[in-house]
Amino acid sequence: MTHAPEDLENVGAALAQPANSLSVVTYGADPNFSKDSTVAIQDTVNAAREQGKSVWIPRGEYLTNSLVSKPLDLTGVTVRGAGMWYTTLYRKVPLPPNAWRSQILVGSGTAVSDLQIDANAIWRGVGGTGGSDYGINASGAGGWQIDRIWTRHIDANWLSGTGGTIRDSRTADTYGDGFNINNGNTENPDKLGLDITVQNNFARGTGDDSFAVYSDSGAAGTNGQLVGAKVLNNTAIAPRCANGLRIAGGRNIEMRNNLVNSVSSNSALDIGVFGDTGHPLESATVSGNVLLGGGGWNGVRHGVRISSPTSTSLYPDAYTNVTLTDNVLRGALRAGLYIDRTRVTATLKNNTIDGPATQGIRITSGVTGTGSFTGNQVRNLHPGQVATQNDSADTFKITD
Repeated sequence: MTHAPEDLENVGAALAQPANSLSVVTYGADPNFSKDSTVAIQDTVNAAREQGKSVWIPRGEYLTNSLVSKPLDLTGVTVRGAGMWYTTLYRKVPLPPNAWRSQILVGSGTAVSDLQIDANAIWRGVGGTGGSDYGINASGAGGWQIDRIWTRHIDANWLSGTGGTIRDSRTADTYGDGFNINNGNTENPDKLGLDITVQNNFARGTGDDSFAVYSDSGAAGTNGQLVGAKVLNNTAIAPRCANGLRIAGGRNIEMRNNLVNSVSSNSALDIGVFGDTGHPLESATVSGNVLLGGGGWNGVRHGVRISSPTSTSLYPDAYTNVTLTDNVLRGALRAGLYIDRTRVTATLKNNTIDGPATQGIRITSGVTGTGSFTGNQVRNLHPGQVATQNDSADTFKITD
């Protein structure tokens, strides 16, 4: 794995305008940050969509603080900047915004690359008085592609639809999740949450989970299951609140070869469901991750936690089904791996749990299900601690 933080890097030259593209400057956008460019950028996108061309945002800082009726909508167009260090869309939202939305919409057939988005929000609350909103809000049944973008001071990058990919990108100092793969909150053919990939990205200082997979059935329980999410080769550093990685429901979820470090509040990885409307976790593979720390100040947290729906869930009898292989769990501030609630089927193979503050593996009382544990190592235990403590030995059967 190669994990390159944003603090030190070799920055290449600014990119040149690609062929067959329309420049936002031609349509009145100001790269010198002296006047608003919102309408000019949208006009360029609309023209490019009609003409079958792409959009070019040259080197510069573009102020986007116009209270137009809709956020910037890039759907169906390829939009390129000169590079994330060179092209910045900067929001200076008039406060209070009166529910005005400053997100950037990405829909079917959209490709966005090589730019920075700074939302300049001052606290969390999408569309609220602090000016916070999503950085990228992606959806669409026809797929989308995002490469080499940098988002700052946003709520989250909200990623839905079918067949979307975001890679080689970064986010910092967010108020919500860094990158959230989801299926929306209600039935919508453009927000199914199918086969979305988040790969080779960097998140630092997120205000919620750094990387999350979130499957919600909605208040009526009719929203379909999220399927096929992939979270691959990403780096999560110092999330302020919540977890480094989170899997909250879904089917055929893959979380592979990620690095988590310096989690202050929750777990390095949390596996289970989201609230009472969250879909169960039908199947997930967690492999090759390096998970450092976990077990912070926000309640009783651990290095990795596995849980299941509660009795008030729309799915009170559903099991959480997960396989963890070849992961390193190091330096948890409580148990290295913690299993609680009721129904869990867990396969653990060839994992290393190193130096947890309490137990290596802890199964609380009241858990039902099975655990297939083979080839795992628990080492560098503190005095008086045990490798595995199963307080549900009669109902949660471990085979080794």
